[in-house]
Amino acid sequence: MKGEVGKRVRLKYVPDLVFRLDDSFNEASRIDAILRSDKVRQDLTTHDPDE
Repeated sequence: MKGEVGKRVRLKYVPDLVFRLDDSFNEASRIDAILRSDKVRQDLTTHDPDE
């Protein structure tokens, strides 16, 4: 694959290609679940002390 990239972008030296798993969707889902939890929702409910 590195050779093909080198041909297509016409570089004399092609950098190494490194592929990493993108776990940002998993992290976003985890944070979303936390924010939707009853405990956090309760903390986010605003109470007006003057009421």
